[in-house]
Amino acid sequence: MKHILIDFENVQPEASQLSGVDDENCHIWLFLGKLQQKTLSVELCEALCRFGKNVHFVRVAKTGKNALDFYLAYYLGKISEQDSEALICIFSRDTGFDVLLEHMESNKHCRGIVRIADLYNAASLPQAAEIVPPTIAAVEVPQPAPEDNATVI
Repeated sequence: MKHILIDFENVQPEASQLSGVDDENCHIWLFLGKLQQKTLSVELCEALCRFGKNVHFVRVAKTGKNALDFYLAYYLGKISEQDSEALICIFSRDTGFDVLLEHMESNKHCRGIVRIADLYNAASLPQAAEIVPPTIAAVEVPQPAPEDNATVI
């Protein structure tokens, strides 16, 4: 399953940026700060509606330095605990996440993970091949060729 975690304090996507995302095989996690995000645009809400039960609003209960970042890190851990094959994309300009992402990647806590700061270049990012970081090479397993007399099922 694909998961897109949005640090809404840091990056506010436009509705059109979610148009290319597969709504059946992707969870959207929108992390909202206590003071900064009191309203969402109607257009963004409409774009999120098509994800149905796969959209999750996580409201930070308290204010404080990095409070939202800790929430996001917690949910990132829960997602990887429940699905080690998850493809994860974090939308945030906060480079503090990079150390955690490197740890998760090097210990294979998920199939692929990346942080993106610029949402305008990320419209097609939720495709599986693009979420896997470039440092992880895709390995193709060659299929044995059927013998002339063999029956292929």
